[in-house]
Amino acid sequence: MADADSAIVGTMPTAKAPDVDRYLAAQPADVRAALTRVRAAMRRALPAAVEAIKYGMPAYVVDGRAVASFAGWKASYAVYIVDPALFATIARDLGARAQKRILRFALDEAVPASVYARLAAATSARATSAAATTTPRAKKRAAASTAAATTTPRAKKRAAAATSAGADTSSTAAQALFWQLAAELHGEDPRVVESTIMGGRCLRVDREFLALVDFQGSGLVVKLPVDRVAALIADGVGRPFAPAGKVFREWVSVPTLDRRRWRALLREGVAFVG
Repeated sequence: MADADSAIVGTMPTAKAPDVDRYLAAQPADVRAALTRVRAAMRRALPAAVEAIKYGMPAYVVDGRAVASFAGWKASYAVYIVDPALFATIARDLGARAQKRILRFALDEAVPASVYARLAAATSARATSAAATTTPRAKKRAAASTAAATTTPRAKKRAAAATSAGADTSSTAAQALFWQLAAELHGEDPRVVESTIMGGRCLRVDREFLALVDFQGSGLVVKLPVDRVAALIADGVGRPFAPAGKVFREWVSVPTLDRRRWRALLREGVAFVG
């Protein structure tokens, strides 16, 4: 955190735990339960972040900088937003609970999903901006990869448009966008939850698998009806999803980052599997 942040340290509880697991283990049961929920949501919203202890609090570090922290008290807990501009945006919806870059909640209150969504969006935007400044050689490789992935004139036209608009297919940005959208979906439908598939993280609706991200550079992978998958592939929007060479006919890979399209396809997937 920046040096200016030290001014508020006196308002936060002091913890000597060397890592987040031991920080949580040292809390009373009700405080630990609340903070465990916050930790899980932070991990979903910021999948590329590194957990650390900063100023005695669990913190989430992206590109060497803490972006958020949390801490617990006897009857409440708080989430600390490092970026003042982001905090100002979030604070407009939270009123008196948001002061001095701190969001305060009772132990039985949940942090609104919009907080995590905005945090994820801000982090994703920063990752996208950073990716836009990569070396000419990296840009050349990315362009070659995009060209190889397009098989129809329509697909090539769309890929060119996405490249000119600065579309980013990096792993960090894909993860950030996916888990931001996951938080939005969970807010719309609590049945949408995190799970695991093929050794990685994914989303499911109740017991049905819904989607995953960045499996071997696949971008978004979502489960849809067979005819919808075929149409997306024919239009050049999607690719067949074929881990280990086996094509899954109800799954499609959408490698190009597109917030609106990914959100729409995930909602289609919820309707299909749910």
